[in-house]
Amino acid sequence: MKALTRGDETKRMARSITGAGLVLLEEAVPRGEIELYQLQVARQVGFRIPRTLISSDPLELRNFVASNKSGTICKPIYHGMFFDEASTYSVFTRRVTPESFDAESVKLCPVLLQEEIVRSADVRATFIGSQCFVADIKGDQALVDWRNPESKVFYSTSSLSDTVQNQCKALLDQLGLVYGAFDFIKTPEGDLVFLEVNPTGEWAWLEDQLGF
Repeated sequence: MKALTRGDETKRMARSITGAGLVLLEEAVPRGEIELYQLQVARQVGFRIPRTLISSDPLELRNFVASNKSGTICKPIYHGMFFDEASTYSVFTRRVTPESFDAESVKLCPVLLQEEIVRSADVRATFIGSQCFVADIKGDQALVDWRNPESKVFYSTSSLSDTVQNQCKALLDQLGLVYGAFDFIKTPEGDLVFLEVNPTGEWAWLEDQLGF
């Protein structure tokens, strides 16, 4: 399993840096799932994104964690679904500390870290063509990744400004997509920080929860 994870994460990192294979239309969905490429395009269209580091250097990783006053999270470079022979499991975003990293633990594959953004809510915005369905997701102070089934969260209908909607559509156009499930963090000041867009994100659970 470690070898599979290492190869997958390293390949996605390389493709996000070089742009390799980003031309063919049939690669739009795989391309759109590459976290680092998403962040590049998100910044280009005007979104605020978290401070981000990808590295296999334990000292660099520890220093980055120590520099983030609000905390640091670790997440997969590609996506959080992994396959280990006959088993399938999910890796969720988690908090880390400087003590989380040593040379042995990080030498197998690159590690993606981001500053943790103080949240008043998470926001899921699902775009289907010109339509947009938005939900605020709230939990307690311990919440890191609302997708974790162990997290207790509450959903409510929400909305995006015209500016943010246009930015989302511009990002989808850049990625060659007509569907995307956007994840943001809403700060206590009401600003949105882009986290990622899932080209194949689930949607039926929001329809069940909120009647979209």
